[in-house]
Amino acid sequence: DELRASIRQSAERGQAHTSQEVNQLNADLSALYSSVASLEKEWQLQEADQITKCRHEASEDMQQCCVKLDTLESRMVTVEGASAKIADIADELLQVRTELTPLQDGVREVQHLSDLVKRVQEQEQISTSRLEVQGDVLKESRSESAALADELRASI
Repeated sequence: DELRASIRQSAERGQAHTSQEVNQLNADLSALYSSVASLEKEWQLQEADQITKCRHEASEDMQQCCVKLDTLESRMVTVEGASAKIADIADELLQVRTELTPLQDGVREVQHLSDLVKRVQEQEQISTSRLEVQGDVLKESRSESAALADELRASI
């Protein structure tokens, strides 16, 4: 009986000890659940703040993109206008080139005629120089002929 009483006491102490451990584990588990719930709530708040922040940043990025898009569209209109003007200028240049071709031909012809006039003037100058030399020779011959004629008259 003593042994039974001792075993019973040991079992009761063990049960009390186990009961205390279970109570402690339940308290720890309850504290853990409370901590998890608190962390979950904090995480949800942080997540909501992060989502709000991301939405705000995305909104700002979207606005900047819209401004850039508007700027690009404006530039595109400017470029298209400039392209049209360039095409008009190119057409005008082509027209001017077409009109210049006969003028260039005329300038070439005038240059050719100018070259011919220079050659004629050079030939005239050469001929004039020759004529002057021949005139001087002729004058000298006349002078000699006159002197000879004077001598001939004097001797007659």
